[in-house]
Amino acid sequence: MLKYLEVADEEKPRSLRVSLLAGEIAKTAELSKTEVENIKSAALLYDAGDLQSSLPFYEEIVNFISGDMK
Repeated sequence: MLKYLEVADEEKPRSLRVSLLAGEIAKTAELSKTEVENIKSAALLYDAGDLQSSLPFYEEIVNFISGDMK
């Protein structure tokens, strides 16, 4: 799994790849839609501590959430 996160689709930010993969795992576990979305959000927030500036990270989150809601 770590190799996938490091090399797969390098155009997407790592935090987004982790979030999408976590969402797929949660769906496979047959969790509710709310739980899946919470897990995806938590995966996005996990990398927040590694960022020196949080602004670009939060812009990624807004863009990701906006894309999901359309």
